Amino acid sequence: MADARRTATPALRSIPRALLAIGGGCLLGIAFAAAVEPLSDLLVGTMSASAPWGITPANVLDQIVEGLWIGFFAGLIMRSHGKLIGVLAYLFPCVAILGIGYIDRVNLGSVVPSNLPFWAAIGSVAALAGGSLGERISSRFLPSGLRPELSRFLLFCALAVLLGLLRAVWRR
Repeated sequence: MADARRTATPALRSIPRALLAIGGGCLLGIAFAAAVEPLSDLLVGTMSASAPWGITPANVLDQIVEGLWIGFFAGLIMRSHGKLIGVLAYLFPCVAILGIGYIDRVNLGSVVPSNLPFWAAIGSVAALAGGSLGERISSRFLPSGLRPELSRFLLFCALAVLLGLLRAVWRR
């Protein structure tokens, strides 16, 4: 009986960190991807906003960059299981929008693209690679005493991004 409690406790302790890594990785990854998006548009030579959901090289590059950043930050915050947490962090906004639309019985045809599985697959593969890189950097190159401070700093940055978004929405 005591052995069962010892093995379940670490798993239960990692659930809040996983949820924070998913949320923080999603927010920080989207913020960094939005900052890099004009550079990728210059690199490809077309604007991704010209075809919002079309399959263009600029949109594919944007989804790959966004998936890499989201997965990287999620893996860096979580420090273990970075691949899984990176993919979950990438898919979280999509599942949240679809879930809210289903609960509120909203027609999401104008909001959600018809090629959503294609974008989810591209971004998930990139998030898998980014999560692996974030996990590797966190576990190999950061001293163990610095890891909790870095995780707290990244979560603080994600909270600052969230508050900035809420403030921007509130002012409209």
